[in-house]
Amino acid sequence: MIQKLDDFCSPIFSKLMIPFCGLDVALDNTGEFWLIEANSSPGFDHIIEHEGDNYIVDLYQKILKSLELKGKLLTHL
Repeated sequence: MIQKLDDFCSPIFSKLMIPFCGLDVALDNTGEFWLIEANSSPGFDHIIEHEGDNYIVDLYQKILKSLELKGKLLTHL
């Protein structure tokens, strides 16, 4: 299921060039995903409740590292 969700979401980021946002995605009774909305400031309360703070800290570290790498690439262009 996670891989199917990743396959659904990946093209969104490649076409819209959004470095980070939360996506509200629904799964219908036929197994098709639907994008409800993209949030520029997503809440993480539900994730923290079930996965803990470290999950979110790791997520932000990955985002910052990605942005740092993109910044270095852009300065060399």
